[in-house]
This record gives sequence, structure tokens and C-alpha cells, in this order.
Amino acid sequence: MAGPNDTIIITGRVERGDRRSREIGFPTANLTLCSQAVQHDGMWAGIVTLGLGGRTVEHVAAISVGRVSASNSHHSEHLLGAYLLDFKGDLYGREIAVTLHTRLRPSRTHPDAASHRKQVQLDINATRAWAAANALDRLLNRTPKNVRGAASQLHKRARRNHDNQERISIRRSRNDERIQAFVCNNPEILTTPEAIAASTGIPIGYIRWRLPALTPNKVEPTSAGDPHKLASF
Repeated sequence: MAGPNDTIIITGRVERGDRRSREIGFPTANLTLCSQAVQHDGMWAGIVTLGLGGRTVEHVAAISVGRVSASNSHHSEHLLGAYLLDFKGDLYGREIAVTLHTRLRPSRTHPDAASHRKQVQLDINATRAWAAANALDRLLNRTPKNVRGAASQLHKRARRNHDNQERISIRRSRNDERIQAFVCNNPEILTTPEAIAASTGIPIGYIRWRLPALTPNKVEPTSAGDPHKLASF
């Protein structure tokens, strides 16, 4: 007979439960136990192992073991309910392995949902402390896959925007240098946007915008340029 501090491994297919845990905010992966599977009911700290694409993934879990009254029956069922910390996903119908490592407390009854919720949160905190004490921090605080994907997309978008701005800045600097070189190399003539555009191939809208700032003392009067035309060069 296994004691309260012995490691116990239970495997099975996740079943739909009575949703009591989900209703208080802590959905569990439920397994029906045979009568001799676990001798000590209560709350346990342990590990749930999932099969994922040919590999296994472990999650720290707060695991409840106890008897629950069956629906429309005077009989009770021996059930295991595992709340996987920092996990988002649907486990119904999946094969899992649950390892019970440490029994945190015996089973208790709760007068209402609020007291039940409070106790489960205390159990989760105790499970986190157990994981930290046993160097299992790496299994905690995992970011859900959909969140990781969104974060990755935001990072890529920010990187593209940064690269685009850098390319625009480099192109602007090169065009400014070409405009200044044209003005310096043609001191005998009055500089006009049309002349610079004809010689350099730089869009005239950009030249009209930048020329007054680059050569304030050698510019033919012209209407103010539109800075939005910068995107066209």
C-alpha cells in the first residue's frame, strides 16, 4: 500500500467531469480511479505528462483525489482532478500520465463556492512552492502557444517597421548628400529643383521639400514642398 509521501503514477484518458472546478475558475483534467489506485485522498502536488507531436511535455499540477457523488445515483466515484498550472488548452479525450509526488493536505468539504475557491488557490500556491523547492521552476509560467505566436508576430512587425525606417533614413541621407554635391559643384548657376532632379534623378517633390533646409542661401524661390511626398523617393 502506497503511503502519503510515496510517488504514485496514474495513466488514463481525460474524461468530462461535473464542471464544479471549472465553475470556480480552476478547470481540471479528470480521471476515474480504480478502488486501490490511491489510498490517501486529498490534495497533492505533482506532474502531469502530455504527449505532444511525438514528444512529452510536463506540467506542474495541483491534483485533487477523492470521492464524488455520481450524478443521479447514491453511489460515489473515486476521481482524480488535475489543475495544470499556467496551462491553457483542451485535454478532453487525451491520454495523460499523472505523477503524485507530495500530499499537501487531506480532503475537506466546503460550505460554499467562495470558500472552495479560496482553498484551491492556497493549494495552488503550495504547489508552486513545492515546484520551486524541487527545481521545477522551468515547468512554470509557460506562455500559451497562441500568446507566443501573437508576441512573435508583433516582434516581427516592429522589426520590419524599424528596418523600413532605417532604409528611409539611409536613402534620405544619400539624397541629401547628392543635392548638396550638385549645389557645390554648380556655383555659377541658380539652383532649381528642376535642374537637380534632371541631373540626379531624385524625385522633384523630395527636392522641393529638402532644398530650402540644405541650401538656404542658394535657392530659387519656390512653393513649400509636401513632406508626405517623402515616401515617393
